[in-house]
Amino acid sequence: MATDFQSEVDRIWGPMLSARGFVFVDAMNHVNEGGPVGTAVFYRNRECKLQVFLSEREGELGCKIAPLTAPDEYGPWNESGMWEFPEYLSGLPIDAGLAPMRPQDRSPGLAGRLQTILRLTDAHLSAAIAELLIENRTDD
Repeated sequence: MATDFQSEVDRIWGPMLSARGFVFVDAMNHVNEGGPVGTAVFYRNRECKLQVFLSEREGELGCKIAPLTAPDEYGPWNESGMWEFPEYLSGLPIDAGLAPMRPQDRSPGLAGRLQTILRLTDAHLSAAIAELLIENRTDD
């Protein structure tokens, strides 16, 4: 059963993810963070994996990408070291391609935060995936 977080991610991120060939894979709900809980929603396309996560303990909402060989693991923990933020991996300035967000386009609460992270991720995702593929290329 989908959580409110997963439903909001699907509603807000769905069009961008679908346009880029991502499909839903799994969700980690109620990740124990030593009291507060975390959630991660995983997607994949033919090039990489992507997750959107919410850490209640850290108050962090974010997106990370990883090669297809990466385990599905909760973003803030990243025990494999394979998950990276697209905006850091892309090599572009953080605000590259971002038009200022109009006040009427902002939503309060979780929806607004998801929209902000979506805009940032969308601006960096193509370059980040290209870099991820280069970093993880295996020469046969």
